[in-house]
Amino acid sequence: MLTPDRRRHPRHHAEVSCKIRCPDTGRYLQAITTDLSEGGALLTVRTSRPLADGQTIELALRDDGQVLVRREELILAQIVRSSARLDDRQILALRFERPQVQLGRSVRAAA
Repeated sequence: MLTPDRRRHPRHHAEVSCKIRCPDTGRYLQAITTDLSEGGALLTVRTSRPLADGQTIELALRDDGQVLVRREELILAQIVRSSARLDDRQILALRFERPQVQLGRSVRAAA
């Protein structure tokens, strides 16, 4: 029996380089998205310490090669599902605190 998709926003395949900031440590970690929507993202992050379900992080989507991240660029998100860490990589499913309408529009336009 198939379960209904509980997502509120359509997902779009998008490989975008990004950074996540862990509020607990203040450190930025390199990541890449697999898919994005207005309501969340699936990404793979490079980390030496596993991140846990329920943890709040901040996400900066960057595809312009810039190193510095401005505070206003950060998207508050909660980890809703995480994989076991393998070879310093971990897959995270994120739910954004607030829908990112502009993000949804730009991903749809690029598709």
